[in-house]
Amino acid sequence: MIFFVEDAGAANYLAPVLEELVNTESRATLQVIATGKGAEILQSRGILFLPVDNSKMASDVFDESPCKLVVSGTSENPETLGLKLIDEAKRREITSIGIVDGPANANYRFAGGERLIPLNHAPDWLIVANDTTKKMYVDLGFCCDRIAVCGHPAYERALGFSRFPPATRARLRTKLYPNAPIDRPIALFVSETSDGLSPTAFSRSRDYTLFGFGTSDRRTDIVLEEVFNALNTLPQQPYFVLRLHPKNTQSEFSSYSSQIDQFSQGDDPLPCVYAADLIVGLTSILLDEAAVMGRPSLSVLPRSHERQWLFGIETGWVRCATNSQEVNVALSEMLAPEYVLPAIDLNGLRNASATAANFIRKRLEAGAALSSLD
Repeated sequence: MIFFVEDAGAANYLAPVLEELVNTESRATLQVIATGKGAEILQSRGILFLPVDNSKMASDVFDESPCKLVVSGTSENPETLGLKLIDEAKRREITSIGIVDGPANANYRFAGGERLIPLNHAPDWLIVANDTTKKMYVDLGFCCDRIAVCGHPAYERALGFSRFPPATRARLRTKLYPNAPIDRPIALFVSETSDGLSPTAFSRSRDYTLFGFGTSDRRTDIVLEEVFNALNTLPQQPYFVLRLHPKNTQSEFSSYSSQIDQFSQGDDPLPCVYAADLIVGLTSILLDEAAVMGRPSLSVLPRSHERQWLFGIETGWVRCATNSQEVNVALSEMLAPEYVLPAIDLNGLRNASATAANFIRKRLEAGAALSSLD
């Protein structure tokens, strides 16, 4: 089996699946190749891989590592090696599986350079995190019987934090936020990039219901500015931490430095999330993970239809605000000590890694057959 990852989202999904497979399969049957932020995440998780870059020929990958199955995460790069591996696998009649970690950008994940053909480089099978994502690909024309809904392994790690005693949070707070006053809550803002597979979807448009300071057209900036506006109305200001996306740089947010108490980047984000009192962001899966940990989680979105981009909004785990008044009310209520968290059914969040690993094993055993999931 050949596995490929490039982006952080794909690596975070596949890393625990690979750990599950390594525990049950001969190491010789697994060949993991990675580049970009995906490679950095695999390295931090102690997963062995071969570094590659997107200039490598897909045919060379298969010649160097003969296989019966290729599994590729999706990437924001339309020229990613992952799509080339899927195409080459089809030419060689090798089974291919695509990993889709969430519903955002369904139109573009397998389009490549042909933006008007959403399934131009589609694999034989899909592993998706939830039914919402499955429906999106079925609507695009992907065969319903070749999509496996396996859940998201990230929730399994978050569940581990939910079982820690209160003293663990206190220790993490002191370690990760040493300058935070003990009498002020910590608000952690989870940043996102304002480009990607569909750059126009991440900049100001006429259907925006949030406006920020009016000085930036970047989606994340506008949301961040709305959060600052709302926080400035509160009687007590929280200690404000900006958690940078792996593809962000601190200099991107230099104009806001006077309103940011601390920047956070690198290392494992889950302890940072767990130690905070409120997690605010857009559609990062860290908002879902925060809710699973038992932390108040708020998604602030400039367009109502973006709600479908985050599973936790659909399930009610994550509160959502799409205009200035909703942002003001949500932040005021959620930073209050008496705020009550929404109930979450944790039973359905377990075993995603094993479920995805079992599906991959079945596809390996079936070879190039394109039968239904049954």
